[in-house]
Amino acid sequence: MKFTDILALRAIYTLKLPQLVPLEGTFTYEQLAEAVKVNELILRRFVRYAITIGLFTEPEPNQVAHSAASRHLVEVPAAFDALGMSIEELAPASQRAIEALQRYPQATEPNETGYNIAHSTDLPFYRALAQQPERARRFGAGMRYFTDRDNYDLRHLVAAFPWHDFDRSDFTVVDVGGGQGGVSKKLASVTEHMHFIVQDLEGTIKDGIDVLPAELKGRVKFMGHDFFTPQKATGDVYLFRWIFHNWSDKYCQDILRNLIPALKHGARVLLYEDERGDAPETRMSRRDVK
Repeated sequence: MKFTDILALRAIYTLKLPQLVPLEGTFTYEQLAEAVKVNELILRRFVRYAITIGLFTEPEPNQVAHSAASRHLVEVPAAFDALGMSIEELAPASQRAIEALQRYPQATEPNETGYNIAHSTDLPFYRALAQQPERARRFGAGMRYFTDRDNYDLRHLVAAFPWHDFDRSDFTVVDVGGGQGGVSKKLASVTEHMHFIVQDLEGTIKDGIDVLPAELKGRVKFMGHDFFTPQKATGDVYLFRWIFHNWSDKYCQDILRNLIPALKHGARVLLYEDERGDAPETRMSRRDVK
């Protein structure tokens, strides 16, 4: 992706252009410019650039219509949230990552990151989000969207552990740092009896409660919890999906130690992360791979 792609995508997201173009038919550049109150000539350049990367089409001169990708941003709101999360949260942070590394050579603290520099905050990422409910909502929705993509599809988690062997009503999975509950909802949908406790910061779980299907409310519960404080929920499995890659080793140790007060005999701690070896993986760059 080129830096100009990011600029075009930010214009599309900030001006909410996909929502202005009708799903059927076309919209003129003049109508778009009037709707967003910006210079028509400059807006035309942004949109035409977006067309080169697959967003929108120009079926006839001066007429803008949807492509499959821009239509998707309208029909799947979580996709638009994922775009916003990438453009407004992740891209600015990535541009300041090297500056952060130079400023904090050891990079062991959660507020010694490119995100902190880009967003002028001393708070760790999730704490900063918690202070701004709309950004937190967008992040949660974006993560749910990415979870639905094939590489991150939750079917892989379903297949990674023998959930059905423990599918009974007295078995509880504590989904630590579970966000809005996407993982627990998936696991509840493929089992019949086990129960789930989704733990995250208060603002995040509120959004999760709002989108929990009625048929799962008897088996999926939400609990406000900071995993840097002692665990209070008793469970049979403590599930951490995509948690530890966000923290340096000393904080990972603290997260695990905080489970001790609640651990009962036979409880399991299940970590689900991408694993990399000690050497670079060159498979995708080898010419012999088809």
